[in-house]
Amino acid sequence: MRTHATAVLTRAAAGIAVAATAALAAPSLASAETTPLVPPTMATTVDGNIVSVELTNPNLDPVSGCTAVAIDSAKMPALVDDPAKFFEPGFVSWTSGIDGATAGQTKTYTTPALSDGIYAFIGGCVSAIDPAQPALGDPQLVTIGNPLGSLGDLGGLTGSLGDLDLGALLGGLLG
Repeated sequence: MRTHATAVLTRAAAGIAVAATAALAAPSLASAETTPLVPPTMATTVDGNIVSVELTNPNLDPVSGCTAVAIDSAKMPALVDDPAKFFEPGFVSWTSGIDGATAGQTKTYTTPALSDGIYAFIGGCVSAIDPAQPALGDPQLVTIGNPLGSLGDLGGLTGSLGDLDLGALLGGLLG
């Protein structure tokens, strides 16, 4: 399931990252070489319902760009079933948009106030030379407010999912 989810997120992030790097890439495409990309590093901190995201593009590829998105974790099964949902208006809760981190750059973003809930924050890098081969970081779960009611305040809980099967986790929470 993780492989399928990664493939889905890879296709989705590629579309966002290509748009982010296209404007920067045109002059350099003729002389650039294809190099394997590595995922961005990403750190999140929560203050109330606002998340600060620090995204670093560790790649040396001059036409690489990295972006970040946040998706309501309850929508992850729908994304796995239909990757095109990623492009539906309102499906993504937040994105760094076309203001991506270029080669060797670190950018800090601040989300608008997000509704209480659990979000999957995902960072991805792509090269304009080979946009079909993006490098995605592991999704990070970020809890905003108190989405679980009587279970207590989980505000600010963050973490990497690593090898966790996100689909099974969400199925268990929602089922």
